[in-house]
Amino acid sequence: MAININHQNNEVTTSNSELDFQDTMMKNVNVERVASDPNITVSGRVWYNTTDKHVKMSAINDNGQLVIKQIPIKDDVDSALAQAIAYVDQLKLQDISNVDSSNGLNSGDVLVYSAMVDQWLVTNYLAQQVVDAGEF
Repeated sequence: MAININHQNNEVTTSNSELDFQDTMMKNVNVERVASDPNITVSGRVWYNTTDKHVKMSAINDNGQLVIKQIPIKDDVDSALAQAIAYVDQLKLQDISNVDSSNGLNSGDVLVYSAMVDQWLVTNYLAQQVVDAGEF
């Protein structure tokens, strides 16, 4: 396969439509930099938004629509975790003295259950943040 690089026009052409990078390391790759997300027409385009400082890509969602996905980075996950912790801190039982013991529960049971619900909420909240950010 021939690879032709035209620096004047910023074009790379090949003798076919694919470049196979299997077992190849690319160093110092620069992703397209844009101030705002481009109008997308194809799936698989990758760019860096210099305004919001995120790497993004175009992809096809489960409904077959062409959409923009943000590729999550560590800062995104750290932020989601901090939001989840703040959210869980707000989930305090106001009054556990009104537990209805007719169903066999007591205050200790409710507190254990509450802790399990908090853990579930944090886990699912973080998962949703990552999905919303990039569905990866």
